[in-house]
Amino acid sequence: MIDQQTEAELQLQLETVRKENLAAQERLAEQQQNAAAAQKERQEIAFNTNLERAIAGTGLKTLSVVDPKEFLDVVKSFLRFDVKADGSFDVIDGKGRSVDFDDAFREFAIQRAVFFDGRSLRSLQTPPDELCKSEMTTAQKSAYVAKFGLAAFEKIPLLAPNKYNLATLDAATYSKLSPAEKAKIIAKIGEAGVSEILRRR
Repeated sequence: MIDQQTEAELQLQLETVRKENLAAQERLAEQQQNAAAAQKERQEIAFNTNLERAIAGTGLKTLSVVDPKEFLDVVKSFLRFDVKADGSFDVIDGKGRSVDFDDAFREFAIQRAVFFDGRSLRSLQTPPDELCKSEMTTAQKSAYVAKFGLAAFEKIPLLAPNKYNLATLDAATYSKLSPAEKAKIIAKIGEAGVSEILRRR
């Protein structure tokens, strides 16, 4: 038989074990919360780093007065992302489908041009046949080479092609054109057409 004193000691020990167990469970729960918060923070840092790299890869340059951290917040508020545990991501359209980041970001840039350097945006609004190296930033040139290859990049003219109307082109303007542009005009309208241009003063 257990006497009352032994029973009281056992009850006290049992209560102590219960308290220690409860404290251990609370510590474990707190450690799990801290681990989850740390994982979420690492994921957010990796996502921001990957997003910055992806933005830089588009070749679009923000204005120098635009705060990079605030800019990322704006981008995240307008584009929908499916962020993976490692910080990689997909851009999701309104129908829940994955879309190309470059295309989505270029659309964002066109709609919110106030954030971007004008020279960067010009390449988005310039038709491919009017694209020239002098109006591309270094990042845009790198992105172009990465996407289309060096051979395609070398075909881009250094300067923007002259815009002229063949119906109103006069001799003075024609004489300032490069031999390659003159050859294009001759191929297009023939020698008789060029003679007509040279008669215009």
